[in-house]
Amino acid sequence: MAEALGVPYRRGLAKNNHVGRSFIVPTQARREQIVRQKLNPLKDVVRGKKVAVVDDSIVRGTTSKHIVKLLRESGAAEIYFVSAAPPIVCPCIYGIDMSVKREIIAAHYDPKQIAHYLEADAVIYQSLEDLRALYKDLPCCYACFSGEYPTGASEELLKQIEQEKECSTRN
Repeated sequence: MAEALGVPYRRGLAKNNHVGRSFIVPTQARREQIVRQKLNPLKDVVRGKKVAVVDDSIVRGTTSKHIVKLLRESGAAEIYFVSAAPPIVCPCIYGIDMSVKREIIAAHYDPKQIAHYLEADAVIYQSLEDLRALYKDLPCCYACFSGEYPTGASEELLKQIEQEKECSTRN
């Protein structure tokens, strides 16, 4: 992205690779703990700069919010949060243990509202059309972005899956 924009690329966060993915952990408290252990800002790189954070996706916003907070505390002048994926608006029912719909931030809020929640200057998403164009020759599933499940999942089935997930996280 930096190359395409003609701006210098500098890594502003050091990542602890010994910490797992936070979005698949069943409880919010544990997700927040993982996020706190995962990233450390490089203050000399960030201080006084306009920063673009590019992440693979935004699911609940837990990691994104924490990253913005770290960068603000490190003196970033402006923070633009860029998602390489379109807004995730539906859970994956095909094996990615992502979340239940009520926890998916883009299912309920638009990018301006999400930016406000994250305390970022803006949130920018990849468009679904552009993503589809990248993979036009491959049979891909876009259900979490569009709500169009290839197997024709009904609202009843989606509610049943969500109830099962919620029961399993309580136990």
